Amino acid sequence: MKLRRDWWRRTRAAMLVVVALLLFIALQGAALAGYDEDGFDEDGIHRDTGTRYDPEGFDKNGYHENGTRYDDDGYDYSGFDENGMHENGTPYDSRGYDEYGYDRQGYDERGFDEDGVHQNGTMYDGYGYDEYGFDEDGYDENGRDWDGYDRSGLDRHGFDRDGWYGASEGTTHDPYGFDREGKHIETHGAYDPEGYDWQGYDRDGYNRDGYDKDGYDRSGWDRYGNYRDPDSAH
Repeated sequence: MKLRRDWWRRTRAAMLVVVALLLFIALQGAALAGYDEDGFDEDGIHRDTGTRYDPEGFDKNGYHENGTRYDDDGYDYSGFDENGMHENGTPYDSRGYDEYGYDRQGYDERGFDEDGVHQNGTMYDGYGYDEYGFDEDGYDENGRDWDGYDRSGLDRHGFDRDGWYGASEGTTHDPYGFDREGKHIETHGAYDPEGYDWQGYDRDGYNRDGYDKDGYDRSGWDRYGNYRDPDSAH
C-alpha cells in the first residue's frame, strides 16, 4: 500500500509539472504572436479571422466593415449606440462603465476622472502613473516616453531621435543593415539581399526559421506539432 501511495504522489507531481509547462508554452506562444488585448497584431490583422476585422466586424480602430463606427444594429465596438445607450438597455456596460469609460462615480477603470485626477486626489495612481500611463518623468511602465524612446534615448529598434543606431553616433544602420525607416543599406528597400525585412520576415510573412507571426510554418504546423485551424488561416 505504501508503494502505491508513493507512486501516486510521484505521478501526481509529474502531472502538475506537465500542466504547468503546457500553460507556460501556451502563454509564451500568445506573447510571441504579438497580439494586443483585442486580438489584433501590429499590422491590424485579427488573430481569429485573419482579416482586418474581428468576428463582430470591427477593425483595430473601432470601425465596422460597413464603413461606420456602428454595426448594422446601431452599436459601436463597445456596444453603445449613438445616444450613449448600451445594448443591455442602460447607459452602462456589464462592467459598469459608460460609453466614455467612466463609472457612476465618474472614474475610469484605472481610477481617473475626466480631468485626469485620480481618486486618491493626485494626478498619479498608486503605481506612480498618470491617466495616460506615464510617470512624472514621462515614461510608461515599459520605460518608454510618448514617442517610444527609452531613458537612454533609443527607440525599440535601437535608434536615437537623430537616426543614429546605438548609444554612440557611429552608424545609421542596425547590425542587419536597416536604417530607422526600415530601409536596407544595400537594396535601398524594405528587404535585405536575402529577402527579409527589418523584423526578420520575408515577403510571404515567414521568418528565417520558417514561421509566420502566428508561429506556423508554410505547411501550417507550429513548433509544438499543432496544425493551424483552416478557418483562421491567412
